[in-house]
Amino acid sequence: YGEHVFITGGGSIYKQFLDISDTAYLTVVHTIIDGDTSFPELDDKWECISEEFKSKDEKNDYDHTYKIYNKKS
Repeated sequence: YGEHVFITGGGSIYKQFLDISDTAYLTVVHTIIDGDTSFPELDDKWECISEEFKSKDEKNDYDHTYKIYNKKS
């Protein structure tokens, strides 16, 4: 991990750190869940550089996608 810092929320914490972050690692869970906290929408300053879909299995109840975004220079 070295020079990396990981922010694990909640919603207002995510928003505070987006301006000073270079990379965002997201897990998008493909279901609707009742709740009041979510990751903010990334604007056009961000570019998805990796996307990997995973089907639900014995360890995961829902399909999900791992995404990595880098902030554009």
